[in-house]
Amino acid sequence: MNNPRNNQHAFSLVEVAVAIAVVAFALLSLLALIPLGLRTASDAINDTRTSLIAQDAALRIRAIPITGTPGTRLTTNWWYDVNGHYLGATYATALYRADVVRGPLNSYPVNTNPANQDSANTYSTQLEAATVTVSSPVNTANGTLPTSLITTNIYTFYVRVVPNL
Repeated sequence: MNNPRNNQHAFSLVEVAVAIAVVAFALLSLLALIPLGLRTASDAINDTRTSLIAQDAALRIRAIPITGTPGTRLTTNWWYDVNGHYLGATYATALYRADVVRGPLNSYPVNTNPANQDSANTYSTQLEAATVTVSSPVNTANGTLPTSLITTNIYTFYVRVVPNL
């Protein structure tokens, strides 16, 4: 009377189909996050490179001797390759362009001690604002930036200037 086959329990076809659908949805959701993670990692690498390029440009600006009076405006472009290595004025293999501006804008004296002023009653030391705009990608044919799809990071710092007395 009691058949052992009737006491067995199993999943129905509907339950199996629902379970497969839930697992498939979860896997597709996880797979959709992979491009986002890759894009975020690429952006982080690009941000790191641009900050290192700006740091390199800052060191190069500080190494340029000031001739004449403080407040002389310096505007130049430097190019860097895909790894962030300095290429100078060569843009044939460049990926990044650093537009450098150092000048009297936002310059202000830092030495307010009257005993340290020179005979012309100007400060003997001052800071000048320097702005480095790092952009990519670069048109390797002429070193210009394309009109679209440009990534730009702007860095501002101050350079100590001691004028020629």
